[in-house]
Amino acid sequence: MNRIYICHTYYNVYVSILKELNGQKTDSQKGTIALSLMSTDFKDLKSRLEKSSLFAEVFELNEVHPRFFKEKFRYATEAKNWLLRTIIDDLFAWRFTAKQEERYLNIDFSVYREIFVYCDADPIGQYLNYKKIYYHAIEDGLDACKIQDVKKNSRFFYIRLLLARLGIVFIYDGYSKYALDIEVNNSQGINTFGRKVREVSRKNLLDQLTNNEKQTIYDIFFLGNTNKKFNNNKKNILIMTQPLCTKEKRIEMYRDIIKNHGNGYNIYIKPHPIDDGNYEKEFPECIVLERFFPVEIFNFKCELDIEKIITVYTVLNDLTFAKEKIRLGIGLLDSYEDPILHNYVKDVE
Repeated sequence: MNRIYICHTYYNVYVSILKELNGQKTDSQKGTIALSLMSTDFKDLKSRLEKSSLFAEVFELNEVHPRFFKEKFRYATEAKNWLLRTIIDDLFAWRFTAKQEERYLNIDFSVYREIFVYCDADPIGQYLNYKKIYYHAIEDGLDACKIQDVKKNSRFFYIRLLLARLGIVFIYDGYSKYALDIEVNNSQGINTFGRKVREVSRKNLLDQLTNNEKQTIYDIFFLGNTNKKFNNNKKNILIMTQPLCTKEKRIEMYRDIIKNHGNGYNIYIKPHPIDDGNYEKEFPECIVLERFFPVEIFNFKCELDIEKIITVYTVLNDLTFAKEKIRLGIGLLDSYEDPILHNYVKDVE
């Protein structure tokens, strides 16, 4: 078999389509795509992808979150010593997760020549390492490896890295023994020690596509209910949400954002696909868009005439459909949650 893309989000699927359309310009054999059922409701995306005929096969991957395992991790400890807990987790937990996950997975990955995995921190990454199957890791979101730095979040990192390269422990984002590399949008400032970093610009992938190919992408994701409009002469703002904190704090934070940045504007809200906040109820004066699509398709066609995009966390560099883009930054969360919860995250320009 040729290549397979293992996707956990709509954005992962979007990038996979960009990669596949570019790949088919030099390789006539189509790839396969797998939609992980672990964290995202993909609705009828499988049938829409099949209808497009872009991929040889479209699978729904039965990846299961460890909290749903029938058997619990038997090495779990309440030890207060951080190093002891880390050693136990490093040595045993990922293997336990991989073994349990094997009971659920419905795809034989050993038959594929190339495997592309978004967010190899999820169980599928641990499974592939346990089965000694080589793969290409891909950062989960735009510039995600810059925002969430594994090295910064790991004490005794270099000791753990040595063990990971020997296959004894597991570190995600391309540091594991069986990760061939980590694909990122922009490699500038990315740590390369202990892993191979490969830059594949999302913008460059998009720029190589024809208008017909871009229309195909739009048709795959457009659900027909993302263009409801206000009937007035005010300018429009799009607020993109994410499940960054508790539901109560989240609503409070976005209410404050609207108060501080939305005065005099019409407000559209685009919830993240895994954000379960009830924005229709909490913000009846706003138009809440369908959440199950990647907002990047508005680069191809957007009838909402967006003046500004506002977000807290999402990197907006590749969004071109608005006149102004405002990324408020991770530091904003410190006003709503304990800052220690965000100490592994850094802002990007």
